[in-house]
Amino acid sequence: MEQRSGVYDDADGVLTQDEQPLPPKLLLVDDKQENLFTLKRILTPLGGELHTAMSGQEALSLMLEHNYAVVLMDVQMPNMDGFETASLMREHARTRDIPVIFVTALSTDHRYIKAGYAAGAVDYLLKPIDSAILLSKVRVFLELAHKRFSLESAMSQLQRVSRRHQVILNCANEGILGINRSGHIMFSNPSAEALLHAEDNNLSGFHLSRIFADSSEADEALGNVLQLVATEGQHRSEDARFIRLDGSCFPVDYSCAAIVDDEHEYAGSVLVFNDITERKNVEQQLIRLARYDDLTGLANRTLFRDSLRKSMARAKRSGRLMGLLFFDLDRFKAVNDELGHGAGDELLREVSRRLQHGVREGDLVARLGGDEFAVVIDEIENAANAGQIAEKLLGELARPMMIDCRRVSTFTSIGIAIYQGDEDSPEAIIKKADTAMYEAKRRGRNGYRYFNAGMTGELSRRKSLEHDLAAALEHGVLEVHYQPQVTAHDSTIVGFEALARWPDRSRGLVSPLEFIPAAEECGLIEQLGDFVIHTACTQLAAWRDAGFVSERCRMAINVSVMQLHSGLLVPVVRNCLDETGLAPSDIELELTESVVMDDAAVALDQLASLADLGVKIAIDDFGTGYSSLSYLQRLPIDTLKIDRTFISGIGDHPNSDVIVRSILALAESLGLDVVAEGVETPQQVAFLRNHGCKVLQGYLFGKPSSADATAVTPRD
Repeated sequence: MEQRSGVYDDADGVLTQDEQPLPPKLLLVDDKQENLFTLKRILTPLGGELHTAMSGQEALSLMLEHNYAVVLMDVQMPNMDGFETASLMREHARTRDIPVIFVTALSTDHRYIKAGYAAGAVDYLLKPIDSAILLSKVRVFLELAHKRFSLESAMSQLQRVSRRHQVILNCANEGILGINRSGHIMFSNPSAEALLHAEDNNLSGFHLSRIFADSSEADEALGNVLQLVATEGQHRSEDARFIRLDGSCFPVDYSCAAIVDDEHEYAGSVLVFNDITERKNVEQQLIRLARYDDLTGLANRTLFRDSLRKSMARAKRSGRLMGLLFFDLDRFKAVNDELGHGAGDELLREVSRRLQHGVREGDLVARLGGDEFAVVIDEIENAANAGQIAEKLLGELARPMMIDCRRVSTFTSIGIAIYQGDEDSPEAIIKKADTAMYEAKRRGRNGYRYFNAGMTGELSRRKSLEHDLAAALEHGVLEVHYQPQVTAHDSTIVGFEALARWPDRSRGLVSPLEFIPAAEECGLIEQLGDFVIHTACTQLAAWRDAGFVSERCRMAINVSVMQLHSGLLVPVVRNCLDETGLAPSDIELELTESVVMDDAAVALDQLASLADLGVKIAIDDFGTGYSSLSYLQRLPIDTLKIDRTFISGIGDHPNSDVIVRSILALAESLGLDVVAEGVETPQQVAFLRNHGCKVLQGYLFGKPSSADATAVTPRD
């Protein structure tokens, strides 16, 4: 066991000083950090050395490096559950005897528990964990580990005393060969004949060198077995190859012990060997599971870190550079939610194939978990080389993929860190690449950025903003303001646009241009969007009940790309309509052209579902993006909103006049409504009214304001 560090003293049969038992090791396996924290807190008083793993693969890797008194393992984990992990443990000699206690909150059904015991469990603990029971059970296994250590120590002593006299009997189920002083085989048992394919051929008379796989090993065998055994009494090899009589080779471990006659003279030896083919296969499987991602076949986090360290060391020795690319997939969660996890897995496999195609031979592509990837670029001449590879990868991933018979587009943002042989640790360069990736996302996605020192402060500021935004959402600090939309002929209010606002005590009124991208980056946009939808619909219903607005008054609400692709927008809107009693046509969801065109196929499906519900769809900032007639014809759009940049140029820039007239004519030909944004002067009103624009919005009619400050009065 790992608890021994010395050897027995054959003279007195006691442990030497450096052979005393070390503190036992315990392995805690759970994919949730909070569960691992709880187990560690409970078990710390036992005094053992606690190791943790967050997946079956990581646990198997640790078990190849350490001996554990007991493993506490969660059953339900992604990629490889507790049952599969325990089954793999039983296939490897190093891990098969480690006791496993399953910790689970799942069924206590007899069949379920029986399946756990079949996988190799020795006990079950149900969540929530009773600390007293946990301590009691683990203490038993620690005591067993101590007793096992004592027993193995005693057995080791006994084996040394009796091995010379009992080796043939102890190994009767293995291949056994009796060899004379000259190295010729004089005896072979049935197992040896079967392993060497000599069932019909007596091995007697063959020289020992005949069964070794090549001449160099044959020479070594003669030297080691015949000479070392004769002088030292024994010899062992745990990784050799034997050759069968039909010429095929197979891996073995073997040991040789000397035979002495009555005069205590060397008379020959006994060779005992095992076919370890199956063990080798299992070891290779365990090594692969411990170092490679099971889904994609790419390097996993363990192999990635090892390769990164080696690449940094090579760069430092050679004086060249190495690069690290860090990235994840935009909209991967949307694909998973909409098409299912099977499609998500296929997307990850296709992405992995493209990444491997896009890098140089010798560069390492790794999947770090989920949709996170990294590329270690070994020994480059200059930083631009890393950018060239990043551009190639962006091009590979930009091509649409066919996933589950659906056309799927995915994009990524890549962060690049360059190692120049300085004192950076692997963790430091990983952090730099990660920081650069978030900067690339912030700059518009589907691009790449090199790390620079200025990003560190920006990252800290952005993380602070995201933290405070989450707190503001949780405590109801955010507000919804409303800007009126009016008729061009008499300025009657016919609708409002709902706009999120964040009044922060330390920052003041935070710009939506700052906090909405932050919400998209940190995964809060769906929560923010749901808040705006519910608040705006509730306010419109309240104004109607109070007689402040007409029944034809509509509420316009902005929707982000992540809301559209989440697959949850339709049920959120439907539930909100049910709660407020509004009709679907009372709601108009606004999307920018870029949101619609990032993945037109997915947008078409979602917008069609909203249109079937009866919700109105508007294209915001029209004219600043694709302005494609083809998508206007294919998508269920009701309204175009002319961007304020064109409205502000009316009367001053002839091109603006031409563009506005063209948009109005286009909308009329397609039967679409039009809202002009950013109207601020009577001259703009007159122009728009004269050219057929019926609805206006801008500071001339009212700035966005809270519900209490919005200029609505009871109608007669």
